[in-house]
Amino acid sequence: MPEAKRTRSVAPSNDQHFSQYTYELLVPYGQPGFTGRYAKVLVPETPSARRMPCLFYNPPGATVFTGKSIGSTSVDPVLPYVNAGFVVVIYGTDGGTVDLGGRVSMKVIAQQAHQYGLAHAGLIHGRNAINFVLQELLSIDPHRLYTIGHSSVGKQALLLAAADSRITGCVAFAPACEISKEEADTIAKLNGLERRLRVSFLEQSNPLAFANRLTVPVLLVSSASDRVIPAQDVVRFGAAVGENADVRLVYSPDHFSIPDAALGMTRSWLSMIGHGRTNSITMVHNSNGPITATNLVDDAERSEFDSNRT
Repeated sequence: MPEAKRTRSVAPSNDQHFSQYTYELLVPYGQPGFTGRYAKVLVPETPSARRMPCLFYNPPGATVFTGKSIGSTSVDPVLPYVNAGFVVVIYGTDGGTVDLGGRVSMKVIAQQAHQYGLAHAGLIHGRNAINFVLQELLSIDPHRLYTIGHSSVGKQALLLAAADSRITGCVAFAPACEISKEEADTIAKLNGLERRLRVSFLEQSNPLAFANRLTVPVLLVSSASDRVIPAQDVVRFGAAVGENADVRLVYSPDHFSIPDAALGMTRSWLSMIGHGRTNSITMVHNSNGPITATNLVDDAERSEFDSNRT
């Protein structure tokens, strides 16, 4: 594994009850994993007597075919878990040094996709982060290593959980769990622009292709109000995963609020699997006949409507 050096430390303060460290994983220049070699580590101020669980989190803002470096990533989305006693490792991936929110040429995107592909859709970075934690952070419980993420980050969480047997659980909020036709068309164009591209992103970065490799407990959270990642897609993915999936629909006004809406449930779920208890897919009651992705979401929409009336 690459060695690591600490580049920055932030000690706890009156309003920040955790320590924050930035590490550089010493990957050789030009090798896969180099541009996404930095990681932030958040450690609760007062560790318990027991070893602490650890969450691995990739920054938001990627696509299905590019990665994301940590840059100036906000730690706010993961602070509730740090406050609950989890160590959180925020790791970057190659192919994520360009902000794709602005005007970016397809050739630049193709170059970013090339880097992401050579890093095996970011899995090299996940492996390096896990190796680093197990070797350097002796306060971590090696039997409670989890991945977590929302939307495109949920995709990365699923890919790592499917690829690395050291991960013991996964939480994905409204994950990008399959590649749409539009995304597949874009990938085809990128392959035409980047002649060095020798990997198939349709295979590497599509969680649906690896659903049967998810052999650890997986919490999949969605909302009937989500217009970005339809709840039906998440339910179908849960069915493809099988008995290891726990699919939950929560009330949330939109796609972006789902992690906050599911916070309490998620912390309880992680505590549950940390004590060796698991769930199966939560599709056990439907008064309108056989359970399908469509009528499960219909029931959720009625529940959300009823909750808004009370």
